Amino acid sequence: MRTRWVFVKKGDKARCRLVAREFTGIDKREDPNAGTPPLAATRYLLSDSVSRGRRNKRGKLMVVDVKRAFLHGYCTRSIHIELPGEESQRGTHLGKLVRALYGTRDAPLAWLSVVKSGKKEMGFEECKVTNGVFTHPVRGLRAVVHVDDFLMSGEGHQLQWFRDHLTNTYELKVQVAGWAHGDFQELQFLGRVIRLTQTGIELEGDDRHVEMMEKELDMILC
Repeated sequence: MRTRWVFVKKGDKARCRLVAREFTGIDKREDPNAGTPPLAATRYLLSDSVSRGRRNKRGKLMVVDVKRAFLHGYCTRSIHIELPGEESQRGTHLGKLVRALYGTRDAPLAWLSVVKSGKKEMGFEECKVTNGVFTHPVRGLRAVVHVDDFLMSGEGHQLQWFRDHLTNTYELKVQVAGWAHGDFQELQFLGRVIRLTQTGIELEGDDRHVEMMEKELDMILC
């Protein structure tokens, strides 16, 4: 399998990532695919967080983004890749993946296995109906997991417990919002803005999706 370096610029920071180039259609298997929760799961969590007590100032929402998540999963297949640059000794050496690599079909599934195992060890229970939805019956936490993005609801100290637990293993980007004085009232999840107000929670759509639809339907000038 061939590889290449991909350069990404976010804000004033630039980074590069080695990714594999696996073509879909060669392998007809469907089992390497990993499901993701529907938008309805996010709406449920937000509605539940309000129903459980907007007046409880200890209630918070938290978004956790795990950096380089796919590299923590183990490969579910035997995959050999082209090594970059001098590592390949002019194309005479290949590498066999132990950990999953971005661009391989089963990388999301490998990471999902890590998530499920970690959640179980922490005492979470997975929803039997919807994939990627978890609850903690003792600590009162709710979670919607969309690949490497976690949307959590619960009391502040319980969310901090979860964050501290993950920090021992992963590098995280964390956002927290709440109704208490001094709390942030906005956070972003999957490109959507979640805004906490005195009357409830507003979920703002992703403008990028609108732009894509306008281009697809040739309605930019409408």
